[in-house]
Amino acid sequence: MSNYLMTRIIMKSMLLNSHAVKAESLLAVTFGEQEKVEVIPVGVFSRNYNDDLISIDKHPKGDKGYIAQLSRDSVFHTLPEGLFFKENRLRKLDKVKCKEESEAIQREKENLLLFFQPFDQVYFELRLRLEREMNALLADKSKTIANTLFDIYKIDRANEYICKTIPMLPLASAIRGNRILIQEILTQVFAPLRIAVRITDPQVFRVVIFKPGLSHTAFAQMQEQVSLFGEFFHEWFLPVTLAHAFKVKDPAQPFRLGQALTLDYNTFIQ
Repeated sequence: MSNYLMTRIIMKSMLLNSHAVKAESLLAVTFGEQEKVEVIPVGVFSRNYNDDLISIDKHPKGDKGYIAQLSRDSVFHTLPEGLFFKENRLRKLDKVKCKEESEAIQREKENLLLFFQPFDQVYFELRLRLEREMNALLADKSKTIANTLFDIYKIDRANEYICKTIPMLPLASAIRGNRILIQEILTQVFAPLRIAVRITDPQVFRVVIFKPGLSHTAFAQMQEQVSLFGEFFHEWFLPVTLAHAFKVKDPAQPFRLGQALTLDYNTFIQ
């Protein structure tokens, strides 16, 4: 669960900023090693990787996985143009001949791109493999960092909700205050239970976890665990300007004659 949560958060962060992420990084966390991706560099590469991954779709031949268009250059685009085309090839041609020659050049270019496609594919797969290996090393490093933190900070690893969030600690500075990533973390931590997250006035970060059918004893135990998790989560992932309130509630039940009405876990008549 912890590794799954980390992958989900990294994916969410990348998708939010996908325009500035290189294709290998996106595919390394969204596609398994068994997935095949054929790449087509279209030659409009930007150094900062803006929109590096233009599109990705199912391959027309279903058994070949996916086909991805990249804005970057092919090997063909990086070689001197004079290797393939004469500089003055279109000079001194009339309109008709110029059009015919231009179409011929385009066909030759398409054939050259097909020739270099296996090289582009191999280079991309090598970079993708390296990206996956780097992710694995970072995951191991994150575990080491988290274990080191236990020697410095008192962290309750017996709390199941805190335990699920521990792999996120090395990323705390990047996550803190990011409402979308925080929502994703809480959703995964309390899954499959439904949660509601909102910020109220005065500035209070309120989280409600809906859990039906708890006895009063079970509710008290869960509320204690959730409250401790709330303190931990506030310390590491929420802005210091916010207060917090984490609460377990029973989903609202409609009134039926002859049936007891559950108002809430906080309503208890002896």
